[in-house]
Amino acid sequence: MCIRDRRYVIQTGEEAGEALLAGTLDAAALTPAQLEAAEEQNMQIVTTEDTIEYIWLNNRVTCLSSASVRRALRDALAWDRIGEQLDTAYCSPAQGYIAPAALLTGTEPYRTAQNSRAVATNITRAREELEAGLASLELASMPTLSVLCADDAYSMNLARYIIQSWQSHLSLYFQMEAVSASELRTRIQVGNYQIAIGAQTGQSLYAMEALSSFLSTAPSGNYSRYTSESFDKLYNELSVGGYTRADVDRLEQMLVEDCPSIPLDFQKRFFGIPEGTSGIIVWPFGGGAFGATFDFRHAGKLE
Repeated sequence: MCIRDRRYVIQTGEEAGEALLAGTLDAAALTPAQLEAAEEQNMQIVTTEDTIEYIWLNNRVTCLSSASVRRALRDALAWDRIGEQLDTAYCSPAQGYIAPAALLTGTEPYRTAQNSRAVATNITRAREELEAGLASLELASMPTLSVLCADDAYSMNLARYIIQSWQSHLSLYFQMEAVSASELRTRIQVGNYQIAIGAQTGQSLYAMEALSSFLSTAPSGNYSRYTSESFDKLYNELSVGGYTRADVDRLEQMLVEDCPSIPLDFQKRFFGIPEGTSGIIVWPFGGGAFGATFDFRHAGKLE
């Protein structure tokens, strides 16, 4: 039978999954490497696709303050080759600035086949955009920038393919700087980088609110330091007057055109709930308005 038990223990951090597997937690996030062990314990695995990995472009760096330069970097990427490097067990090529788990309103998903914004390599356009962008900034050439990434083998390999794309297609040279995952997160958050590769989980269940992280007045999440009066104006107008799917599409398209940073892939996150525990709800986006990832209000344990 199902009994109520007031002891429901969770924690955050990279060790949470290990503690869950050891039987000292009631729910926790799992890394992809921990999934097999969790399945062997007959755990319930909940998957959310609520995270986007970006190539963050620090818009306060002079050469990256031009949307033309930023679009050039996006269009020059060897997207097919980069896609082959992605670990398809937990990510897929990004289709825009709004993660698949985001809702339009109520329980209606925002992301559909009609508004999936696939990108493709366009070297000719990239070279034209780069030339125009540098000219508008009165720069004779693109300086050598540093690409910050995590120091694990997978992340560094991905960074190499990105850097090679820019070298091959635009004759630009970048340096790779590999750091620990915790240092990477901190430096992206505080803006201590030029270009960085890192993931961001949205702070809201809803697509409209997810885009608020690109507002110039956003209290958090605007890691590219993007500013646009046009984007701010439209977002604020829609927030007050109500919005439709077409309105959210317009906002996302503005980001596609300005390219504050480059969505690289949509990532899945995995959560484990031990066998014998029932009623735990896992919310994507860290819970959004619900305030927490895990809802234990109807949880119970089986004897």
